[in-house]
Amino acid sequence: MKCPRCGSELKTTEIMDHHILSCDSCNGMWLHRHQLNELLHDMVDGVGDFETISVEYNPDEERLPELTCIECGDVQMNKINFLEYSDIIIDHCPRCGSIWLDKDELAKMEEYTRKIDEGSKEVKDHSLYTFMQRLGELAYSLFK
Repeated sequence: MKCPRCGSELKTTEIMDHHILSCDSCNGMWLHRHQLNELLHDMVDGVGDFETISVEYNPDEERLPELTCIECGDVQMNKINFLEYSDIIIDHCPRCGSIWLDKDELAKMEEYTRKIDEGSKEVKDHSLYTFMQRLGELAYSLFK
């Protein structure tokens, strides 16, 4: 398969026991549906279904050109914001659910997710956090 960003050949890479497609030229990575959730679950304990939550937030700003899904062939990928306020813009295929991450976006997601997790531990009343965490885990189990 060819990289949707630069056209170079994608190769299979292993990250934390997950096989993903990556590009040596632009350092992007192609994730199939649920692979982003699985990677983030392995990186940060107690995270929910970030793929489903993020799809709701479509940023107005266009930073990089739109991509065509390499799985579906004729489908334009949507620009979505990883969570509502992260300012990490990723590409998502509305048909097959695949995600393209540009260079360093996975590391930025891990850092952002850790900050959320650390901030939640400072809250004295954990009832809403616990509810949201369980809701995220339920959503992840339903859409997995």
